[in-house]
Amino acid sequence: MLLIWMLAVLAGALLPIQLLVNSSLAQASGSAIYAAMVSMAGGTLLLLLTGRARGFSFATVRSAPPFIWLGGFWGSIYILTSIVVTRNLGTAWTVVLLIATQTVLSLLIDHFGLFGLPKKPFDFKRGVAALLLVAAVYVKGL
Repeated sequence: MLLIWMLAVLAGALLPIQLLVNSSLAQASGSAIYAAMVSMAGGTLLLLLTGRARGFSFATVRSAPPFIWLGGFWGSIYILTSIVVTRNLGTAWTVVLLIATQTVLSLLIDHFGLFGLPKKPFDFKRGVAALLLVAAVYVKGL
């Protein structure tokens, strides 16, 4: 379990770096769309090579529900939007807004067990965590 926590911390640490790099590429190229395409292409290439090395085949996911194919669609919107937002609000404010929004929506997904996930009811601790994140958005906005 410690490894999973460490991976989550690593992924969290990479978010502001990704925002900075993508935003800098958008500024250098003059296009947020170009920056998002480069970001998505680089990620796709890395994942294709890694998946191929591990024996991945699209046949393994043929029977999965159709909505799973929309991840890249939502991811491209996320990347493009984060590039525009970072350029205008800065990395810290962007991260605060992204994480607060993601947490509130994640609490709803968990509570209702959406997309086949097990239900994790909203409780006091989750409520306090969400409230603190919303408070951080408020404080950061001052």
